[in-house]
Amino acid sequence: MPTSKLLVPLLCAVACVVGRPALSAADAEPSSRPASRPTAGMAPGATWVERIPHTDLALELAYVPAGALPPDVVGGARVGPLWVSTCEVTWDLFEQFAAGDPKLVEAAGGTLAADDPLRRAARVPRPYTFKTVPAADLRARPATPVSFVSQIAAQRFCQWLTIRTGRPYRLPTEAEWEHACRAGTRTRYFFGDDPARLGEYAWFGGAATPEKVGQKRPNPWGLRDVYGNVAEWTLDGWAADGAGPARAAGAGWTPRGPTQDRGAIRGGDGASPADECRSGWRYGLLDWSVWATEEGWGYFHGAATEPGSERSWRVGFRVVSPVQAPPAVDQMATSVDPASYASYPERSAQK
Repeated sequence: MPTSKLLVPLLCAVACVVGRPALSAADAEPSSRPASRPTAGMAPGATWVERIPHTDLALELAYVPAGALPPDVVGGARVGPLWVSTCEVTWDLFEQFAAGDPKLVEAAGGTLAADDPLRRAARVPRPYTFKTVPAADLRARPATPVSFVSQIAAQRFCQWLTIRTGRPYRLPTEAEWEHACRAGTRTRYFFGDDPARLGEYAWFGGAATPEKVGQKRPNPWGLRDVYGNVAEWTLDGWAADGAGPARAAGAGWTPRGPTQDRGAIRGGDGASPADECRSGWRYGLLDWSVWATEEGWGYFHGAATEPGSERSWRVGFRVVSPVQAPPAVDQMATSVDPASYASYPERSAQK
């Protein structure tokens, strides 16, 4: 095979890794002031890089324009515009959060003023996120998507990232996820109805062990691994008909209540069949009380009083940063916890 063809997947992986792109000395200079980000006049799929102050980490985002889904798709919600991470969040970046933000703690010792708002980032509670040896093995793999994290752990990461960057980050709603995945298409997959080409765009139908992000082709708006690799948390609680009461009222998403036993996931994973990797596929990851009926999802669960604690080694997440969004959704990015999880007990990620 020609050398140029061998380089393509490698370059793609480097380009969208949520982790360690090469930074200049100026880029790496500690700063608590976020760089300005374009808010208008962007072409769909245009990219922008969010650099994390006091680290060599960065997050690549693609611009997703506003749009409306058909009435029979996720309640016909109108969403966007959004900045969406081009790849699923990897361990490179998540570990900075989960380990207590050591780079920020180090910076606080000499370069951060006592009243610098960045100091708050190190105090974002770290929920119980992972437990098994396989998860530890995955963490040792650079550019591998984070998995075995709960919906609330993903939310806490977004809250940390919001403080760290000075811009709101959160999980996508189901409507936002599907709008970004479809990229203006109405077919079963963003490349058509025939799954024969799915292997060009997704890791699927094989082992559930996550692969490095960014090795497959992107969708028309520059998002990679939206199908397969790891399934992805959304902000929503599960609504069996895809249009819960809040969506019907025009809010565009379904908040997860304290007694709701499912969080909504999208995209399929590396072991999913082709039909579970299509744009419209939905699944509700179940609470502990019914986990025994869910074979092959690698569950660990908290107590029945801990909604949002369920997690699977087949589920990760990506993040969005809205240009404009309904306040009821935006507040999820800036509060320490959504009201639905107010009683969730604090836990250490180091257990």
